Amino acid sequence: MSLRTRRPALFDTMWRVQNLEVTIGHWALAELEFYEDVLCTFQLKGNPFAIGSDFPLVDGDIYAFDGDVRTTWTALCPDIPNSKAHEIWGDGVRFHGCEPEQAFIGLEFQEPSVVQCIRFFQKSPRDISDREQRRSWSAGIALQRWSGEEWFTTERFWDPNHAYDPVLSPTLATPFVGGAPGTWEDLRPPSRSAWPVDGSRTGASAKPKGVEILLWAAEFYTSPFCEDPESRVRGTPIPMQGPRNQEVRYAFDQDLRQDVGWTSSCTSSRMEGITCVPAEAWLGIYTRGQQPNITCFRILQTLDMVFATCAWKMMGVYINGRWQYDSFHREIGGGTWNRRPAPPWTLWRIRNNENITAQWKMAEVRAYQDPLCLVSMTPGNPIASGYFQGDEPAQALDDDATTMWTANCRNGLSCNESRKYWFGMELPWNAPDAQAKELLVREIYVLSPITNTGSLHEIGGGVWSRPASSFMTRWRLMPIAEEDRERDRDWRVLELEFYADSKCRQRLPSGGTEGGGESVLASSFTPLVVGFRRAEKGKMWSEAQHISDLDPTTGVLVRHAPSLERPAYSGIDYLSGSVWVRCIKLLQGSMPMEYVPSLRLQLWDGVEWRSEEPELSSMEINLNGLGGGGWQRRPAAPGSLWRLENALEVPEGPKHEVPMGDVIASGYAPPMAINGPENALDGNTSTYWMSQCCEVDSSERPLGFELLRTPVGCLAGEAWIGLDLGADNEVDEVKCVRVFQVGFERMQSSSAQVSKWDGQAWRAQWRLDGLGGSAWNRRPAGGNTMWRLLYLSRKDEPCPNQLSRIVERPWGVADLKLFSDDACEEQLTGGVPITSGGFDHFTPSAVDQPSYEAGRMVDADLLTTWTANCNTGFYWSDTDLTNCTSSWVGMQWHQAQEVRCVTIVQSRWESARCCDAADALELQRWNGFRWVEASWFRRPPIPAVKTPYNFREPIHLGAEFRNMGICPSRTSEKRMSQETLEEKRSRRDSEKCIVQLTGAVTLLAEPQCIAHQRCTTTFGSSGTCCPIGDLVESENRCCCGFLGSEAIFADEISYTDTRDKLSFEFSAIWMSNVLPWIGLTITIAFYLTAMLMPPDMERRAKAWVAEEINAEPRRRRRLLLRRIWVICAWPLLSWRSFLANSKTQFSSVIRWFILPEGRLPKPLELYRSLLFLVFGSILSSMAPWLLLGAIAGEIMIWLALQLCQVIRYFKSPFDPLDLRDMNLRQEISRVMVHQDDGMASAYEVAAGVATTIVYGLAFFGKFIFDLVIVRAQMLSVEAIENISADKVVELFPGLLQTLREPAMLLYDAMYYMSQLISWTLGQLVGIPLCEGSCALAGSVALVMILYGASQWLNYDLFGLFVASRQVVKATRPECQRVLAQSLIMLCLGASFAAVQMTMAPWKNGESVVHTGTGLCESLRERDLGPLDLECTASEVCAYDDTLAVFVGRILLTGSSVVGVAFVFLCVNGHFVGQDYITERVARFLEIDLTALDPDGAGEEGGWFRLDVFGAALPTLFGIWWDPWNIDAYLVRERAHVYSMELRDPQACKRCEKIHVQYELMMTATGRTVSAAVQIVPYGAVVAKAHSPLLRHRTRFFARPSNRTY
Repeated sequence: MSLRTRRPALFDTMWRVQNLEVTIGHWALAELEFYEDVLCTFQLKGNPFAIGSDFPLVDGDIYAFDGDVRTTWTALCPDIPNSKAHEIWGDGVRFHGCEPEQAFIGLEFQEPSVVQCIRFFQKSPRDISDREQRRSWSAGIALQRWSGEEWFTTERFWDPNHAYDPVLSPTLATPFVGGAPGTWEDLRPPSRSAWPVDGSRTGASAKPKGVEILLWAAEFYTSPFCEDPESRVRGTPIPMQGPRNQEVRYAFDQDLRQDVGWTSSCTSSRMEGITCVPAEAWLGIYTRGQQPNITCFRILQTLDMVFATCAWKMMGVYINGRWQYDSFHREIGGGTWNRRPAPPWTLWRIRNNENITAQWKMAEVRAYQDPLCLVSMTPGNPIASGYFQGDEPAQALDDDATTMWTANCRNGLSCNESRKYWFGMELPWNAPDAQAKELLVREIYVLSPITNTGSLHEIGGGVWSRPASSFMTRWRLMPIAEEDRERDRDWRVLELEFYADSKCRQRLPSGGTEGGGESVLASSFTPLVVGFRRAEKGKMWSEAQHISDLDPTTGVLVRHAPSLERPAYSGIDYLSGSVWVRCIKLLQGSMPMEYVPSLRLQLWDGVEWRSEEPELSSMEINLNGLGGGGWQRRPAAPGSLWRLENALEVPEGPKHEVPMGDVIASGYAPPMAINGPENALDGNTSTYWMSQCCEVDSSERPLGFELLRTPVGCLAGEAWIGLDLGADNEVDEVKCVRVFQVGFERMQSSSAQVSKWDGQAWRAQWRLDGLGGSAWNRRPAGGNTMWRLLYLSRKDEPCPNQLSRIVERPWGVADLKLFSDDACEEQLTGGVPITSGGFDHFTPSAVDQPSYEAGRMVDADLLTTWTANCNTGFYWSDTDLTNCTSSWVGMQWHQAQEVRCVTIVQSRWESARCCDAADALELQRWNGFRWVEASWFRRPPIPAVKTPYNFREPIHLGAEFRNMGICPSRTSEKRMSQETLEEKRSRRDSEKCIVQLTGAVTLLAEPQCIAHQRCTTTFGSSGTCCPIGDLVESENRCCCGFLGSEAIFADEISYTDTRDKLSFEFSAIWMSNVLPWIGLTITIAFYLTAMLMPPDMERRAKAWVAEEINAEPRRRRRLLLRRIWVICAWPLLSWRSFLANSKTQFSSVIRWFILPEGRLPKPLELYRSLLFLVFGSILSSMAPWLLLGAIAGEIMIWLALQLCQVIRYFKSPFDPLDLRDMNLRQEISRVMVHQDDGMASAYEVAAGVATTIVYGLAFFGKFIFDLVIVRAQMLSVEAIENISADKVVELFPGLLQTLREPAMLLYDAMYYMSQLISWTLGQLVGIPLCEGSCALAGSVALVMILYGASQWLNYDLFGLFVASRQVVKATRPECQRVLAQSLIMLCLGASFAAVQMTMAPWKNGESVVHTGTGLCESLRERDLGPLDLECTASEVCAYDDTLAVFVGRILLTGSSVVGVAFVFLCVNGHFVGQDYITERVARFLEIDLTALDPDGAGEEGGWFRLDVFGAALPTLFGIWWDPWNIDAYLVRERAHVYSMELRDPQACKRCEKIHVQYELMMTATGRTVSAAVQIVPYGAVVAKAHSPLLRHRTRFFARPSNRTY
């Protein structure tokens, strides 16, 4: 024994072979192989061991297992004690061979193994002699195994050509043992004792890809069709894996459990996964000792097609170890027993003919032998390609629609391979049905949820379907819309009715669910009736029955898969009855994902479905324009269907109340009871139809779409609702539609269109634009029958007494009135409110109003409110979404109206829902087609000379109102929610009411908005309005004060206007054009007179006339003619005499021009004559305007002097130098002349208090006036922030609050006075359109001011007023004293106010001064515009004003220069006290002021003083100094002279002289200076900041001396 064996050894771990026959020589084996299977396929490897070797190095046991037949193992057989072998087989002495059962060789394994087959190669001797004499091989061999203790023989086999000892008879007969030595021998079984079947796949390629095969059971029979159970063959399974595979026993154990079975283990194509190539996977049976003739087998494969093969081929044992082909069998299914071979016509099946994206399921299958489905097929064994989980094939034949067979497709999800999955039946081998052959199956009813399967043309799902039908026995509807062809979706059919006539009156029978009668047709649908609800139905009940159950709340959800070429359809199978379908009524699902808009009617022609039928019209086949709400009838006659559809995109779907008839709609958002289209016809505006585009609550989503969030919003044309008038009612035209939409803007459509059904499609007829919500909207509406206010922006800043909120609230209107006039006096009545939408549903809080409907803004209560929805919500409110942009409110009338003014009360209700005021609104009107901004036509004046810069096209001025939402007064005691602030806006208050005027307006008007009360109310106090911005363009708002009386719009033009009759502009320009030529003519006449007439020409003319005085009567006519001639020439004669005789400076200047040194000019002096002619023509053209200015100035001075009547009236009648008069004065006035040591009486104290109060009121009025003046001055230069004067008054603090009303009264009086002046000028003159007329008017104003101011500044009327007031205190009785002082103070204030208002034109006149060099030069000096042609863009003059501009500029320049210089001299005291100036006022007051003349009175006196300079400078800064301004203004002299002339009896307590108090004279002088300096920029500010009142409070008084005060 080999040294490599071990002891102890486990059982079956050692196997060996032993010789059964004696060998003469040593037993020699070239090769030995052990196999664990009977077919010698699976070889075992182990450690060799043997009895021994004769020569271990060259004949060792390892050489029997090295795979080389050239090497040999030679057994070493020792002598057996007491053996007779040497005598029997030896030479008598020694035996060299091996006795029977002596030699052995084998393998030791690491684990127990079973050897069922061996192969060996016995070596023959090298030469023939040895081969014959010393035989080294054995004809019989035993196979032995180690039991753990001893060896047991498992097999004995002999060469069949040799004899053997019966004791050692063979246990196995095999044809492959024998023929030794020198050949391979093995133990493979004999022919036909092993029968395998191998798996194959139809159409396998060179490298087929499969997976392992799973087999549950297999049976082999010797009977032809496996019909005899007794013929079943039993044996040992032989799998492809070998005997170690333990699963193989499950294939033959008669146990059909699906969890146990045999699985192949293919090894081919490992790089591509575990796959089985054809014939690689096999399984068989080994019948030891038998050779049966197997003719039939049955296979039960796994239900999963992934692990099953569709083809098997049978093989038999073949000689020399080769399999011999027997037969090939195709199309073997899985999950059920499959018999092969099967007799012809004993198998039928249904196979998918196209790909299926989902699992193929079949609830029931019934096969019939006749076309009418009356004779059923013989029952048999169900077969299938496989099945999924528990849905085995038998469930498709159990008469229960709730159970079904499900194909086992890849991954259990999709059957996307055509002609692969099938279901059928295996009939008995001797079934009589098989005799019918081709007519085996005439009809098959299939109850399946999948469409287009097998060769049954387009069978349906969920209902009984049959492939073969007669002509016109089946009708169906199929979606055809383009969008539905491109996307997969579900189609919900609630009800379907077919009619035999085109008017849908003769209804055809409804479909049932059982065979033998009408049945419903449907493609695949999603089952929604499941669980207990399905259990309540019958076993054969189909959910498709909902299509024709007359219940509109039930339906079926049909699957529409055009991408897979499986469109949805629904219809009725009439079985054996051929019918005509000429009309259909359809009720679809309400949501967009549930219904289809277009369908096609198809009929079954006996072979296929088709739509082309000569008897059917296109209207009857193509069913278009369908919706998801209400019964949809097709075909419909033209005009029998009308609908209203949204013409614009709606973010969240429209909601309507439409008073029409039997409703049809595009759909609705469930539930139907709340949102269905029938609610639009119930006459109740609180119920509504909610389109399919609205958001649907998750609890209300349709069945089958519970987890799908439906899209929100409708594109144009997607949402519609209409009326089916019926088949007999055809309307050619719908002329009026009324719509009531909900208030939530995102659920409205602002534009809709009326569409008419023309028989094949919907055709738009006309549009409804500008729709709102929460009110009835009528269309069409005539032009101007509707007016509205459109919300533009919110008032962001809350009022001072209003709560501040971080979120925006909706807009509310408490009252709205529309008027036909500009003054809001003629209200338009009879209209109904229309709105953009309000709150239809809300839960009022404790602070909310009970309702916010539109009617609450037109009632008599100014607190009830309509509130805009402002996108806040419908049932809910989301303040983060609040946006009132595009909200609106208005009125609608039956007749056209013209709205020119509106009044609105914006609600200030304090709740979370309402209300924030609007800051900007736009007035819009309905033009008959759409909402447009209200506008009015303006026709600008046409210039006489058109240029690209001055010609303006006619325009329409819009109506946009800004600065809305005014705040209540700070003094209001009402709560904010109780405020009812009425805001009035006319077309002149529009943001877009801007008119372009001339540059004259720019120079003459006050640009700041705050200077115009109407502009302040309309646009606020900030910015400029008159004009706006660019001064060259001169664009002015219509609210400007000077435009109040102007005709801005074309409908305001009146040809009977006073201004048109007077035509000031035309008159001024005409005069300016004519007067220069007249002046030139006169100047030439004067020049020729001076040059040609002798100096005594006047005397000669007189003498010439005198010659005829004493003439005869008959010569009287000659005297008359001479007199007429002399009278006509008298100006020339006087002119010549003036030049000859006058010694004045003026005459000297004239003679310098035309008669230098009294002689004719020399040639080099003729230029003087030319200058004379020029100046003469210019002066003559300016003469009328100078005269007008002088007359106006004279009137101004006369009015000022009239105010001084009180001074003359209250002059003291008592002479202070007459003691009798003084005593009489004391008796009458009861006022004593006070001494230094005197003490005032109680009466005097009381009188002083009363006087102080009166003075306080007077000075308060002056303070208000000064405040307004300073404010206007600072605003004009944009030095302070704009604030209206009434707001300034409201801010009075403390005790001054009691003076608010008097202050406002004074402010209003000033405002209305200015408006009166502006109105008067506007009525008489208007706004100048020509620069020439403007310049002339400005020059007249400047001359007037120059003429009047130069006199007023030197009259010292303020000083006379204060002197008179002081005199009244001591000379008038008690009953007159207070009245007199009040009158004096009143006249003083009026005089001061008049002077300051006069200085305003002077200040503007200073701007006009610049027009002396032209308007463009003026703008350039202000850095407001370049000097170019565009400077004339603002002049739109209808006349040629070239000469007027020339004359006006010269006059302006001259008067401005002279005026500024003269006023400067007057202000600084150069003319103070001059007797030729004060003479007039002294004469008027009947006093003598000649004592004031510092350089003497009369002809010896001077014209003005040269000893003063700049006296106004210290005066403005409150400094009074004797050598400077006190002497310059003659303060002391005026105080003494006024007191003496007015007879003041009271002597000064300090100097003991009678004079007016010096501080009063200083105050009066300072007031005069402050009024004068207001002509310069910031002059009012400087003057008021250093007013005498303020200075009076800070200075100290001492005896007059050379010191500073």
